[in-house]
Amino acid sequence: MGTPGATTSTVAAAKSALPKWAHEAVQLYESNAASQFIVYGNVNDQILCPTASTPHLAGLVEFLCEVLLPRFDVVLSYDLGNGIRVERGGEVFSKWPQMQRDPTLPSAPRAAIEKLTYYFRYVANLARLNRERLQVACIIKSADLLAPAVQGGLDYDLNALASLIRDWSSEALLTSHSIASFLITENLNDLHPLIVNNPRAAQIKIALPSPGELTDALNVVGSKYSCALKEYSSDLGNIAQRGTSHSSLRALPWTRWRACSRPKSTLKKKLLQMTW
Repeated sequence: MGTPGATTSTVAAAKSALPKWAHEAVQLYESNAASQFIVYGNVNDQILCPTASTPHLAGLVEFLCEVLLPRFDVVLSYDLGNGIRVERGGEVFSKWPQMQRDPTLPSAPRAAIEKLTYYFRYVANLARLNRERLQVACIIKSADLLAPAVQGGLDYDLNALASLIRDWSSEALLTSHSIASFLITENLNDLHPLIVNNPRAAQIKIALPSPGELTDALNVVGSKYSCALKEYSSDLGNIAQRGTSHSSLRALPWTRWRACSRPKSTLKKKLLQMTW
């Protein structure tokens, strides 16, 4: 997790700009304490991406890809609606012999998790044979829909699926290789107990942004929509101190769009009145 080819000072500056939860995940991964992260809490909010060129607000998956996983050769994601998607490294992923035989990616939960597990083991075996070392990451969106907590626990297919996901962080072959997985859920209680109670998985809570983080986000939003937010310029500090979400900040300029422009119908009406 980091930026390829970056200097020590650049990496240190980037880490200092990370949210607390992201900094915790980086420390756990780099110390080999955990390679699987159950990310929960304020997961549907926007997050400030502290990129050197143009800082911007983005969703959690985009933040993970841009900020925490820039050095990973392949980044995959899965959700029930879209199935397996290649977020980065499509050319590398296509070299997998199974993909060359059958390029279709399954969307059904059990088949998709099995496919991902096969690929992780393939990559780990390549490294064990000293042929190629690839860094691979997988992001499971809405993991509670994929592996929900079901009372009774008698669904063998669901339990097998949860067991495979748990293996990503406990199987010796996989833990000895650079494979990171992120399981995103809003509430821990909604996730299968085999995954939640996994001692090899780190639970990372995303809290509401702090006043300092809101101030940084306000500066980004304010610079982009300076005209729409000019009436709030003296109150931006108070907004940050009172607390809100990044998504609310991003919506703020659109609530004040009339400060900069008016509907064309209104302007046309005024022009017609002036001609009379």
